[in-house]
Amino acid sequence: MKNYEYIKKTARSSEDAPSHWPKGVVPITMNGLSLLGLDEDNQPYWDGKPVIIKKKIRLAKWELAASLLADFGVLCGGIGQLITAIKPYVMP
Repeated sequence: MKNYEYIKKTARSSEDAPSHWPKGVVPITMNGLSLLGLDEDNQPYWDGKPVIIKKKIRLAKWELAASLLADFGVLCGGIGQLITAIKPYVMP
């Protein structure tokens, strides 16, 4: 493995970032990938520090209702399949 200081120094690319990226975000080099790691639970770490994603997904009320309705439909379909599968054994 290369020298840690060299890896830190060469982690950021000198290439321009795509225009849609936030200001101050730059591409990473292949050397920079050496700073990325995983623990035994596959949680990501960058340069020994945990990578924390703060943005949570929140569903709107209608999205929650639609997902619950879909879940109920899947449950009913599963029950129907179960009844169909065991019917020949219960009612010969």
